[in-house]
Amino acid sequence: MYDWWDLGGGANGWREVPGGGYTNPSPTASLVNDGTYAFVMIRGQDGNMYLNQGKPGGAWVGWKGN
Repeated sequence: MYDWWDLGGGANGWREVPGGGYTNPSPTASLVNDGTYAFVMIRGQDGNMYLNQGKPGGAWVGWKGN
């Protein structure tokens, strides 16, 4: 799940990161380009690492595994 807001603005509401990824551990996220693009990594239930990236509130590329 993720939420975002512009500096000084309000939250936009929690949304699921698209792509159907499931994990028990907490994800790791990084925002770049003044917070307009996100990278999210998780360890899947199969033990592999997965990356999804995209624009909060916009398009995401989908989960890609190693």
